[in-house]
Amino acid sequence: MLSPDTIHKKSELGDEWMDADETGPILWEHEVVAATVRYLRDHGWHIESYIVGRKHGPDIVATCASQRLIVEAKGEGSSQEGTPRYGLPFDGGQVRMHVARAVYTAMSVIERKNVEGAIALPSTALHREYVKAIQSSLDLLKIPVFWVDRDRRVIADRGAKRFVKKFQG
Repeated sequence: MLSPDTIHKKSELGDEWMDADETGPILWEHEVVAATVRYLRDHGWHIESYIVGRKHGPDIVATCASQRLIVEAKGEGSSQEGTPRYGLPFDGGQVRMHVARAVYTAMSVIERKNVEGAIALPSTALHREYVKAIQSSLDLLKIPVFWVDRDRRVIADRGAKRFVKKFQG
């Protein structure tokens, strides 16, 4: 298994970490990252790097033709062992803050030439509620949302569907 606090380049490791059966009551951030990496790769994107754990930097960096995609991912609950909230789902305030941080990250990268920003989130009622409140703004900014369900399937929102389709080769 991987060190949970590592930045990986695609060439540094295989996909074994993405296939580990860790489905349980909480969808961890690394599971959201793994599902989104698979989805992007299956839709013609080259994965340059991804982060597993509590490192700083973009969670996923992918390229397709001359475009670069930076994805900020969030999990459903705390994966930090030894903390009071370990293994518990985030509450409404935490989810709101995580969605805000993910959107801020996506917004900050779209200022760059040939760089697109996106977010990947667990498909939970709370996450969907907070995204729904800002969906028209996300659409206006062309920031797609990749929803990851409990089975680690990615459901691309309407913006993400257009986004992926637009850059397929």
